[in-house]
Amino acid sequence: MSWLAQALEISQKQAHPLPTKPPKDPFVSFGSTPPANSEEKKTPHERITVAAAEAVKGLSGHITAATLLSKLASEDFTDLEARADPLPFLRSFAIACVWTDFRRDGIAPPGWDQPGHCDKCGPVYLWAGIHVAGCPWCWNRLHGVKIPRPPSAGVVL
Repeated sequence: MSWLAQALEISQKQAHPLPTKPPKDPFVSFGSTPPANSEEKKTPHERITVAAAEAVKGLSGHITAATLLSKLASEDFTDLEARADPLPFLRSFAIACVWTDFRRDGIAPPGWDQPGHCDKCGPVYLWAGIHVAGCPWCWNRLHGVKIPRPPSAGVVL
């Protein structure tokens, strides 16, 4: 399963699932005309900015829309402009960024609660109890950052 599929699956299981797209015209009135659909009038840049703000909701202040957008490569913006709805990609990317920050702080991301084994790092927490040649915690090992260990490992580096 790809990291994107795993991020989507885990985010859907958490208290803050991926937000659903609001109806085009949520305006309800008696006798007046609803406002014109502003979504159709937005530039691609505005759509991406609004989607980024929505993507970081529910991530407990771990990342802002501005930070999320700053982590995107210029090619990502080209791809996002072509998408009808950039929110699913941005939400998954925001989760991946937060999880990376957790790991860089020596904290296992949500859903990474299975004892696994890395040939280079030893016993580590992963999203599945698997044996791997290299893992996301290898960055921590190489940079001298703490790696949380499963209780049976008895060591926290």
